[in-house]
Amino acid sequence: MTEHANNGYVGLEVTKKPPYLVLKVNDMIDKHGLFQHEPGYANSDNVVPNDQLIRVDGTSVESINVHNMHQLMHGSINSLAELCFVRAQTGEEFSITIKRHAPHLAAKSDVQSDARPDAQPDKNLTPAAADKSQQLAELKARVKDLEKDRKESRQECAELRRAIEELKESDCVKQDELETTTANFQIKHALEIETFGQQNRALRQSRDETTQKLEVATCACCFVESLGARRRMPEKDFSGIRS
Repeated sequence: MTEHANNGYVGLEVTKKPPYLVLKVNDMIDKHGLFQHEPGYANSDNVVPNDQLIRVDGTSVESINVHNMHQLMHGSINSLAELCFVRAQTGEEFSITIKRHAPHLAAKSDVQSDARPDAQPDKNLTPAAADKSQQLAELKARVKDLEKDRKESRQECAELRRAIEELKESDCVKQDELETTTANFQIKHALEIETFGQQNRALRQSRDETTQKLEVATCACCFVESLGARRRMPEKDFSGIRS
């Protein structure tokens, strides 16, 4: 069989956004091809709904987007993947090793599978025809996953656009508040300047009036002193003067 990269999947459904919680266990198999609860199942722990997926092959998925998480989950058919979970009820961390396989593999586990009868290769087909039939089923499943990822990406883009619009509206409100505060400051500053001018003019007028009064008082003092000086002058004796 010709191997195609990233055609194998793990048979597990998780939530669309982190934290990635298990929604359903479909046809997940261990390295021997056995399902959970089958005799000889290699993993000591079983995955159940609400368990949180935290790592895939040692890479953390707790903060990556769903597209990158799917890229880690998918791989070549028959390749092994190590999945690490946190148990919802106890918070206990555990790991399992599973085998990636073709989509819609008929599930034998106690959990209902998403497999469809028409997705399985016909046993009566030749090996080459069966190989092509399986490849076609794998491609259809991959297209379905890509369409799902595209829909989720569109939803994320719409959410980002809404967040950007909210930020723009918030910036407009802050700009309006800044302009109002600036205008109020300018008005207050202009009023203070006008008040200071009025006070300065009043002080100048008071100073001029005081100067005028001081000049008048100075003149009066000079006049009074001149009168006093005249009174103190001795009278000349004209009696010895002969004509």
